[in-house]
Amino acid sequence: MDNIKFSEVLKSYEEQNDEIDYKSKNKSEEELSLIDNDVKRTPFIGLDPKEKVKKQFLVKILKDLLISIPNFYYQGMSEICSIFIFFYFSKEFDKFQNKEEESFTKKYSDEEYKKFRKFVKKKYDKVKNVLTNVISRKYEPLVKDNFKLYEHYNTVFLAMMKRRNIKIDESYSFTYMNSVLTYFCRHVTSIDDSYKIFEIVLSCPPTAPFLLLIIYFDKISKKKPITEVDIHLYESIILLEKEFLLVEEGLKKNKKCFLARNAVVLGGLIGFVVAAAVYKYNKRADE
Repeated sequence: MDNIKFSEVLKSYEEQNDEIDYKSKNKSEEELSLIDNDVKRTPFIGLDPKEKVKKQFLVKILKDLLISIPNFYYQGMSEICSIFIFFYFSKEFDKFQNKEEESFTKKYSDEEYKKFRKFVKKKYDKVKNVLTNVISRKYEPLVKDNFKLYEHYNTVFLAMMKRRNIKIDESYSFTYMNSVLTYFCRHVTSIDDSYKIFEIVLSCPPTAPFLLLIIYFDKISKKKPITEVDIHLYESIILLEKEFLLVEEGLKKNKKCFLARNAVVLGGLIGFVVAAAVYKYNKRADE
């Protein structure tokens, strides 16, 4: 992990590319309501509870960015995005507060927020790219097409856990969706540990959240916090990725043998009713 730094990993997410549409899209009333409720509950790991004014500014800028990015809003997404907001804007707010020391009222107001937005204009645009890219490249592939890829990875995850003599009921396994799709924000105790986990998620294949779930399954299943992320986490992920590919290939071969032996065509994937209920998935109406 020493050769991977969060700021370095983020550089590849800060610029726009031709494959993604960055133009803002109007959010539905349902999305706006969900964003409003979620940002109010977002804890902002790393923020001192006494820094109430800073939190108000960070919450507001998080809300504005979530509304302005083109991606559909899924419940819980604010927790992922709050890590980036804290990373990019926490120190910027301190600089702003010091710069405006004489005029700053030491409380939130729309006027002060407008000044802050002007102060961080270039960084705001950069973070908008980061959020759009992260969600487009890492998050949406797992949830699109009614969670098709998520379900596939979950099947491999269950097989890998079975190899470790841990059998998890498929329907129950979806209760871990809130951990996987928030990149374990709810389980870490420090912002630095969150950065280390995000480094993995952003720099590794989209299987990374499931591999992290394997590593931290004991703690998560027992509702224990993740503390002091292992400095060798990256190496562990590489080994698990190799195992993941082997298990995935084995499952494919077994499926082919099953089809040939029984001459049965398996139609589609298992419905995601349970998962949707757990995660409260909201689908935007077709435009």
